[in-house]
Amino acid sequence: METGVATYSHDVVQIPNSGGPLFPTIRHYPEPSWEDCQRYIDLDTDDSTIGGVDFLIDSLCGFENLPLSDIDIRIRNEYPIDSIDIAIINPMFSQYLYFPVGNYILKDPPNPWQRIINNGSTTIADLENAIRNAYLDIDGDAGISEIQIRFTVWYDGIEGMEAIAILRLATPLPSSGDDITQQWCEGDKNLSFDNILASNADEGGDFYDKNFLELSAIPDYVAPISDTIYYVTTNGICYDTAQIINVVNPNPIINPISDSTMCYNESLEIDLTNYIEDVEWNDGSNDKVRSFDQSGIFSYELQNLFGCTSSDTFEVTKISAPQSKPMEARVCIGEQFLFMDQVYTEAGNYQDTLMGSLGCDSIIYLIDFDFYERIPIEIEGDLGFCDGESTVIEVVSMHDQLRINGEEQTDPFTINEEGEYSLSGYDINGCFEELDISIDSYPTPTIITNDLIDTVFVEGLELPVSYQGDIESYNWSPSFGLDCDDCPNPKLVSAEEGYYTIEVENEHGCLTSNTITVSFKESNFYIPNIISNYPNTPINGIFFLQGNSYQQYELNIFDRWGNLLFQNENAIMNIEQDGWQPNGTVNSGVYVYMIKLTESGNTKNFKR
Repeated sequence: METGVATYSHDVVQIPNSGGPLFPTIRHYPEPSWEDCQRYIDLDTDDSTIGGVDFLIDSLCGFENLPLSDIDIRIRNEYPIDSIDIAIINPMFSQYLYFPVGNYILKDPPNPWQRIINNGSTTIADLENAIRNAYLDIDGDAGISEIQIRFTVWYDGIEGMEAIAILRLATPLPSSGDDITQQWCEGDKNLSFDNILASNADEGGDFYDKNFLELSAIPDYVAPISDTIYYVTTNGICYDTAQIINVVNPNPIINPISDSTMCYNESLEIDLTNYIEDVEWNDGSNDKVRSFDQSGIFSYELQNLFGCTSSDTFEVTKISAPQSKPMEARVCIGEQFLFMDQVYTEAGNYQDTLMGSLGCDSIIYLIDFDFYERIPIEIEGDLGFCDGESTVIEVVSMHDQLRINGEEQTDPFTINEEGEYSLSGYDINGCFEELDISIDSYPTPTIITNDLIDTVFVEGLELPVSYQGDIESYNWSPSFGLDCDDCPNPKLVSAEEGYYTIEVENEHGCLTSNTITVSFKESNFYIPNIISNYPNTPINGIFFLQGNSYQQYELNIFDRWGNLLFQNENAIMNIEQDGWQPNGTVNSGVYVYMIKLTESGNTKNFKR
């Protein structure tokens, strides 16, 4: 084999939108004469290491699934090697090495580095296959032009030779943008090369028709038609192709409306129901049947299901009309309006004409008759009160002549009895309004407490309190010595004597309180110094702690050699079942007990 660089060139085959050529140019380097058979790795046995480079791929046209070696990679060692270190030289965290799962151990997840470790049964073929099927991905870093990867073989704790793989990318890669399908209307002036590309396409590419003949302009389309154009970009090495489908749709066919002239008391009826397309008038209306009774220039637009439009404009001229006099009439709901011997009871627009001496319409009264909009009575205030209290109601709307259950009232007013009330008054238009009010009497919550007098302090002792009613908040004072000050049942955490006051509030804001008195006494307890193996009375055969409280303690019994015979970490004072009952299971003799008792936050140990 010749010394130097042997270059293998391949024809570039381009597939539309493939992202680049199918086959990159690959270069190999010859083997050095100093090749060693121990701890040896050759990433390409066609050509071995020269100048620190063992494997090189030139002009890559992608950032994914980049190979790390040739398929003829070879690793040599007298025995199976311990591990192989693979690392990207000067890596970026956009570069990740991926290795397949196999008969070996991968030390790290996908990273710029990896160590393949012999699991005890790993063969050299397993390691060759791992590297042969490994690949590199570059994520979101289009500026990378070259990646160097170092391979190091380890055996018996000794580092072997290094092999370097170099991957060169033909950056920046071309981008023709996304494949897109676009809808156009026939004759659309925006249908041009400048407007058909995707937003992520590079400029400066070439356009081709579906037969891959180069185009210099968009063809003159006659609707309906669907045509495909290919857009190709290149950086001189790599190519990218986008497929652009232009669908050109026909415009609606329209029959123009002629200009019209009409009398003052006539109107022009326009019927467009023969069109299947959507209609939009210049005033925003979408009605297909319109009536025009005023002069003006009107236009409408037809839009078909493709979004293509055609429009038409016509003019309407109306001769002079008699003098019109607008008139606005408003009454309260339930009342009626009388004008020129005509009674109006329904809201609407009415016309009443005053005839002239010649029998022509002289004055046309245009009556806009409607009812005043109701103005409901609005109030502020609590529609309820706690026991023994009252509530104040204020009318905040524009009403006067207020009455409660028919009796005149000043605003605001106080209500101290629950029940149903009728509030009435007149709004700013003089219309009568009425509002029914329901006033509730809210229940006050109840607190039931018991004092703790001459109690032996035990940490975690719960204050004796219960409640009746729906309660939303709790407040204990003072809070010192309690494990919480906003909970319903706090526990004592220190031996603080005195008075604890609990105040509660329900959802209506009703408050109540109560007090608990707390005082402590010294705890007394008795430890037996002898028990019977076979007692006449059962209690004489049980070793347990007795006293004036029910505190928790820990009991341990040992024989004279220190062997643990009995243990209860959660024994309760005065509970016989928690103690030690030999029942003839041990010999008569002297035994050692150890008792641990926590009192007032202090731990006491008793041993004998």
